[in-house]
Amino acid sequence: MIRVLIVDDHELLRAGLASVLARQTGFAVCGEAANADQAVQRFQHLKPDVTLMDLQMPGADGVDAIGRIRTEHPNARILVLTMFDSDDDIERALRAGARGYLLKDAGVTELAKAIREVHAGRTCVAPEPTTRIPARSGCAWA
Repeated sequence: MIRVLIVDDHELLRAGLASVLARQTGFAVCGEAANADQAVQRFQHLKPDVTLMDLQMPGADGVDAIGRIRTEHPNARILVLTMFDSDDDIERALRAGARGYLLKDAGVTELAKAIREVHAGRTCVAPEPTTRIPARSGCAWA
């Protein structure tokens, strides 16, 4: 069972992701956070296997949270789940320690696959941005 922490400032999105993951084999949502500070606190308390991290949130952003989590827990497995696919966003997230980058328009199958890839320790970058930074891609997207 892969324990997942969902970090996003939109309550409806968190609830939707939790519902989707509950219907998938092998996933359990262990917690949720609405901002970077909560993400760091919940990560320290829950020790999830994979954290789904939004980038744009009120206050500190997801990149800040990734850096803070990875400083304390270098092996943390964090998958960015965002609407933003600029080269700068992708590079900042990966440099901060994210192991994956997926866009929110991905399907359920892609999300489940990305979580499994990141959980396995592989880098996984969504298909669209991958065309711009192919050396970062670790997933084979069907």
